[in-house]
Amino acid sequence: MAAELADFLARLEADPGLRFAPVRHHSPACAAWVERLIRDWRPECLLLEAPAEMATLLPWLTDRRTEAPVAAYFYLDSQDGRRSYYPFADFSPEWRALRAMAKTGGTVRCIDLPFGQRAALDRLDRFLVEPEPHYHDERRWRSGFERIAERLRDAAGCADLDHWWDRHFEDGPARIATDFFRDLAAYGWLLRRDGAADESENRAREAWMAREMARARAEGLRCLVLCGAYHLAGLLDPPLSSTEPATENAGAALIPYTLSRLDRYGYAAGVPLPAYYQARWEQRRSAEPRLAAHGELAARLVDSLNRERHPVGSADAIELVAMAERLGTLRGARAGRQEWLEAAASTLDKSAEGPVFLQRCEALLTAPQRGRLPAGLPVPPLVGDFRRELRRWQLSERGERERALDLYRSAQHRQQSHFLRRLAWLEIPFATCRSGPDFAHGRHLHLVREVWRIAGNDELVPALIEASRWGQTLAEAALHKLLDRLAQRVPQQPAVDLVEALQLGLHPLAGELCQRLEHWLRQTLDPLALCRALVILNALARGRRLLGGEDLAGFDRLPPLAFVQTCQHLPLLGQADEAAQELALEALIELVGMVRQGRLPHEQVRLNSALVALYESAADPLLHGAALGGLAVGAGWSEARCGDELCRQLALHQAEPLALAALLRGFLALARTALRWRRDWLDALGRVMRSWDETTFLTALPGLRYAFSQYGRSELRELARGLLGEAEVQAGLPAVDLASVAQAATLRVRLDITLAGWGWPTEAADG
Repeated sequence: MAAELADFLARLEADPGLRFAPVRHHSPACAAWVERLIRDWRPECLLLEAPAEMATLLPWLTDRRTEAPVAAYFYLDSQDGRRSYYPFADFSPEWRALRAMAKTGGTVRCIDLPFGQRAALDRLDRFLVEPEPHYHDERRWRSGFERIAERLRDAAGCADLDHWWDRHFEDGPARIATDFFRDLAAYGWLLRRDGAADESENRAREAWMAREMARARAEGLRCLVLCGAYHLAGLLDPPLSSTEPATENAGAALIPYTLSRLDRYGYAAGVPLPAYYQARWEQRRSAEPRLAAHGELAARLVDSLNRERHPVGSADAIELVAMAERLGTLRGARAGRQEWLEAAASTLDKSAEGPVFLQRCEALLTAPQRGRLPAGLPVPPLVGDFRRELRRWQLSERGERERALDLYRSAQHRQQSHFLRRLAWLEIPFATCRSGPDFAHGRHLHLVREVWRIAGNDELVPALIEASRWGQTLAEAALHKLLDRLAQRVPQQPAVDLVEALQLGLHPLAGELCQRLEHWLRQTLDPLALCRALVILNALARGRRLLGGEDLAGFDRLPPLAFVQTCQHLPLLGQADEAAQELALEALIELVGMVRQGRLPHEQVRLNSALVALYESAADPLLHGAALGGLAVGAGWSEARCGDELCRQLALHQAEPLALAALLRGFLALARTALRWRRDWLDALGRVMRSWDETTFLTALPGLRYAFSQYGRSELRELARGLLGEAEVQAGLPAVDLASVAQAATLRVRLDITLAGWGWPTEAADG
């Protein structure tokens, strides 16, 4: 192995006109050495491991007005959702190299495989399914990485490979540039030697980079190759032949980025605690850069903890830095990030929270530092479409305002709702719906207006650029994202998909979704999913004009079909768990309403049969009561039988006040009027309630209030007369004198003053 490594390192120096700078992405040490190497050797051409599409961004990346962190963002013109990020921090070697080349006047070439080709090689669909797929993410060879990492870590007694890296490279012994990059080349060779078997993507990339490298040398240019250390061996020994994948056109844009997004725990090629390395980079010109960075970070952390009322002070910050140095001495190495974190936990964690405290410290240190882009930067067409829509609806990218949309009376307001909902669907931080009808859950359907809070921020344009992977207009992007979601999962609730398509104004797709929904209704065996579909479809039936679905082909068949399928599976709801009972109750209300309101009058017999089966199978008093209420109002049973069953259930649950309250809530949800007019039913309920002692009554009281909340005040007074009699109702009203009222008002004022002193909101403030 030693001979192989020596031969590999010797070959790196075989061509005097070609030098290599292998790096770890986002390493401050690599960034400093790359900057120094370019300044001293002054290459004519920098060959950068970056997709060819990034060439269009180079003038903006080297613009003096551009401030890191920023990221190049790549997306396919086909709008299939695949995309990738190429981030730069101040301490990224690629960023320092671009800036250094701009100063020396050299040229830059992006020599990696175009993203349009690399995306075609992505067999695991990483560029599609991962929340934020990064260009340098090395998860593909993760198994080999873990094996070599374990050996290196154990041999050095380090906590993890990041600790090992800091000890040997960030805080390692003094070197010259040649030795530093030779050591890094050896490190990459070790990773390569123990890599994973699946290297098809890397072989294609390295073959492409080797050809670009040979082309530049053939032009007689003195070249510096900057690439990940892992790829160096592949550039020296590229595959003899490589089948080029199909090419797709790809777009590229530059977006502001944040340090927190560089964190290794969300980005495999990143670094842990980027704020630490940012501080190290900023202090690189100090007399003692490492100590200066440790002191600055300690002061920042103590200040942040103080703002959270954590009992720490300047003495703790001094001790933190000193303890980190002692830990480094004890381990025979310079103190680095690992030692600093351990010292922070030891000196500042007054409540012994351990890992939780360290996580909080890391969050406090990772300030929302954000890059800046120069004015005039080209943006994808989606941003232009968004701005045209803003002008159309007289909105602004900046400032806050509320906008109320009258959905029933104004076609323009409905179109504006489509615009705002498309932004929300694409996760663009611009508008939030504060109130309005919720068709996806069948709630708040009495509302006739939507109220939106509109507030643009610095994330707006970057989010629009990132959403460009879905399309060039908002309508196109919303459509492609919805189609992608439909293709990625087995339908669990197609009725929601139909609602979303209509709310987004994607009416051409809605017809196809109606067909999918009809097929699903005939096939599914999930009673709860059927219940939810029934609730949604009834809501849609009432709001078709609002959603623009008056002429929606095939929709009229769906509510009756959902009714039949739900009735067929209704007995299965008898064993539903507590979390599903509320949805089941809501569906029962819809079923009974569809028949009683004349929409499906001929289905009363089917519904009654289903209710009888549910009543006989239900184990929960809520559904028991709801089934009985449905039978009472639908004449499924005679009044006498319904009364007998109600009395029997009341007697059965007399000793179980919570169960009795649930039974009543279910019954009244469907038969609230019937109870008012049946004296014998009221007498049975009154006997049970009068038999309770005070403790039992107080136990049942919250549930009873919930059950009877369906009645208005006059109706409740009428029920009370029926339960207790007029005399008892009058006797139960307490006599209140004016002196008592005045005393209560005084106590209220004193309580408000006390609560205000504690920082609690008071009744006066809330009012």
